[in-house]
Amino acid sequence: MSEPSAPKPDAHLRPFRLFMWAIYFVITITVSLLVTFSVFKSVGEMNPDRPAAARDLSVSECVVAGNALIDMLETQRQKYAEQPDPSEQFIPFRIEWLKVKRQLEADCRIDAPERKQLKGAFDHLEDLVDSYTTHAVQFGTQVTPQLKATRNALTAIK
Repeated sequence: MSEPSAPKPDAHLRPFRLFMWAIYFVITITVSLLVTFSVFKSVGEMNPDRPAAARDLSVSECVVAGNALIDMLETQRQKYAEQPDPSEQFIPFRIEWLKVKRQLEADCRIDAPERKQLKGAFDHLEDLVDSYTTHAVQFGTQVTPQLKATRNALTAIK
């Protein structure tokens, strides 16, 4: 005996099926494009471009300014760690900090061949701000709820 064959689709419903497939693909492609555009826009906003040099700084001035950026980053990290959700406050700070860093990179001419060591130091600054951003986000999403629960438990004991 042969297996029963699958029922054939109604021929008069074919235009409606094609229309529904077309709607499905249009909606799917539109949503995909909107999400892709949103991701590119967000990444572009969070990583500002390097502007033109406003002044010409010496290597020693660049080192002092680089250390000031580290101090600024550490001060903000400590300040935001005490907030209920540090990631919300840290991300706008990060964008502004990156703008200052990019301007400093331009002013220090880090792409000049004789300033290769300075470029390496500024690359480390970029890695540092990425680590601080990860810390702020993880603290806000993982530690803050646990901290609140612990404080509430201790307060309930009093």
